[in-house]
Amino acid sequence: MKSIRKFILASVPLLATFQASHAAGISFSGTYSGNGAKQLYLYSVYDEFYNYVTLIDSIPVKDGRFTYQNDTLKTRLYMLAPVSQPGTSMTPESGTYFFLTAGQNTASVTTTTKGRLNVDIPASELQNTYKKFMQKKGELANLQILDSLDALFYAARSRNDTLEMKRIKEESGPYYDEGSEKVEAWLTTQLAQYAGTPFGLYLYYSYQFAHASINTLDEWNAVRQRLNTYDAVAKQMDYYAVMLKRIDMIKKSVVGSIAPNITGLSRQGRPMSLNDFRGKYVLVDFWSSGCSWCRKETPNLLKTFNAFRANGFTILGVSTDTRKSSWIKAIQEDGAPWNHLMLQADNRDAVLNDYSIIGIPEVLLVDPQGKILAKGLRGQQIYDAVQKAVGK
Repeated sequence: MKSIRKFILASVPLLATFQASHAAGISFSGTYSGNGAKQLYLYSVYDEFYNYVTLIDSIPVKDGRFTYQNDTLKTRLYMLAPVSQPGTSMTPESGTYFFLTAGQNTASVTTTTKGRLNVDIPASELQNTYKKFMQKKGELANLQILDSLDALFYAARSRNDTLEMKRIKEESGPYYDEGSEKVEAWLTTQLAQYAGTPFGLYLYYSYQFAHASINTLDEWNAVRQRLNTYDAVAKQMDYYAVMLKRIDMIKKSVVGSIAPNITGLSRQGRPMSLNDFRGKYVLVDFWSSGCSWCRKETPNLLKTFNAFRANGFTILGVSTDTRKSSWIKAIQEDGAPWNHLMLQADNRDAVLNDYSIIGIPEVLLVDPQGKILAKGLRGQQIYDAVQKAVGK
């Protein structure tokens, strides 16, 4: 799945858009001994898996000590890094993730043998729990073995040794698959162990909610009920406000809702909108030319288009591209004869927020009255949903 958010680039992106207003402050101070950096950069972490971060501020270091106060921040995961080029959406290699909690956080910041920062906050139960969690997760994921194999792979690539690269890649596969299975099973136990707690809220947000497609009212209700189970301390965390705001937006586009209008420009540069197709069943396909997963769905879309186009049915391709030439070229290459529009810079985020899209492709079916009949369609589901609706 391709992310379509600037800061999640761009799956699977969006969450910074839902950043809530803050009410609690954080103090962060302590000692720093490392690579001699004169400043530390503090980032908010919006997607730990994809390393999507947003710069908050710089923290001066003087005589091995630092002090920082921000009255707008809440308890959540942050990243600290000694970098010279702030503002990037990618995680600096020397940075580290860590928890700051509301109130005073007294830390010892050091540099590991691999050149990364290490943050110790002895009085923080949340940070200590997080460090233990990540250590265990790394062990289960076979990270030490995979890191060693990665180093061998890059060494082989530097020698242009394609046979060795292939061998190492094949050797890595079983370790990766085994680790992924172990981590997935273990995460289930961790979510149960920390249910209702601040750390449990972080786990739910990071490992389930952030990448979840919530398409039906039943799914929406389940998320809303789950959020009610967290304790008062957890509900003061930034994650809680972020999730509340996001699910409020999601409700506007679950199955059964009236599809928010989508406006953009056609290939000919003329205004086009979803409402132009009222009276027909419309399969709406959010995609972009650079999204390989999106373009792999084209055969399924074409099969459906050809089967039902004579039955009051059409397709509207909604592109998140920013370059018209790339968009037009992809349509021609894929042989996609249906209607297409490209979202414009002044309304792109609004449309994506209206549909709570965290990644593409996103395919949904709208009935002649504008009601969403199905969402999150992929593969054969596309054809089956249209066949059921059109009744052929």
